[in-house]
Amino acid sequence: MFPYGFNATQVQNIITNIVNQEQIGKRFITKEYELTIDRKQIILKRKEKTKHKEIEINSLQDLLNHPDLSVSKLQKFHLPKKNELLVNQSRLVFPLIWRTKKTGDKFRPYGMKGFKLLSDFFKDKKLNVFEKENCMVLLNGNSDIIWICGYRSDDRYKVTESDKDILKITYAN
Repeated sequence: MFPYGFNATQVQNIITNIVNQEQIGKRFITKEYELTIDRKQIILKRKEKTKHKEIEINSLQDLLNHPDLSVSKLQKFHLPKKNELLVNQSRLVFPLIWRTKKTGDKFRPYGMKGFKLLSDFFKDKKLNVFEKENCMVLLNGNSDIIWICGYRSDDRYKVTESDKDILKITYAN
């Protein structure tokens, strides 16, 4: 038996992929582990027991009580940190949706004029397959992606120093 439950064929395929630099992002899966060969590293992780599911946030109170998000009102504007979203409360349309990415998702990255597919955004950021799968997005009730959690907010929802009722949403991952 090989370590982490990989069989002889899988180990040989892993070695072949590493040596020949064949399939970047190729995944190898056992009962308890997942291994992927990324651009410059091999990533081995224990399989997640539960996948993130889509959560509907029906009100500001639900948002305030969300287990993964911390919400506070700001008295004045400041530049957000990587894991923060600043949004004008009046721009939120409930229900909000908290979920992982889906094929075809697009948004307008903060500071850009055009739209970008999340898949292209992740490729530009050089995220590995596990980072892509676990990346959470927050959608407004009108289906606009407001925030790629931990990476970028949507330009259509940016706040300025003149905005009132600014909410700071922090992803507590």
